[in-house]
Amino acid sequence: MKEVVITLTTVDTVTDVYMIYLYKVNGLHFNANTMIAMISISVVIQLLTIPAQYKKKSWAKKLKEGLITLLFLSPFVDAWRVHNKHDDVDHTIDSKTQTIVNKGIELATESIPGCVFQCYVLLLNPELGRGAIASILVSAFTTGLTSAMIAYDHDTDEPHRQLQPKFYGYIKDGRRGRTFFLMTIISTLHNLSRR
Repeated sequence: MKEVVITLTTVDTVTDVYMIYLYKVNGLHFNANTMIAMISISVVIQLLTIPAQYKKKSWAKKLKEGLITLLFLSPFVDAWRVHNKHDDVDHTIDSKTQTIVNKGIELATESIPGCVFQCYVLLLNPELGRGAIASILVSAFTTGLTSAMIAYDHDTDEPHRQLQPKFYGYIKDGRRGRTFFLMTIISTLHNLSRR
């Protein structure tokens, strides 16, 4: 499932870059700059978390992590670390938590506001057409999938279920796939309903 989220995150980034290009071509420079600012804010906040996440590591390691973030490779690296259960005793937080923090920052600063902004621009400029609509749909589905993934990972994590059994455990063991699918669709529709 992480591979799907990574792929969609990459496609979402590509569609956002396409929208910046489309805005520039159509003379919507303020809108293009707003999209650039949203993406930049997301990257800067992720960069600011690196010293806290790697405070016991050398500056070379921190710079490497910063470069991964700047090159938009964090989703790939985070997924690899979670998949391989790569946990380092010198890390402040584990790989799964780090992935959730990075995805949460991206959701709050770029994905959701960017999708809302794209809807607003499309309503004012309907001539932008199918490319803009496709970008909005990709963004909405990506935010829905990411939101569902974060909730799913927390609920199905054994330590969470043991620590707080009355809160975690709403995803039943025999229905995980169906529940995840429905959570994704509901989150996506909720995202679109806010537009």
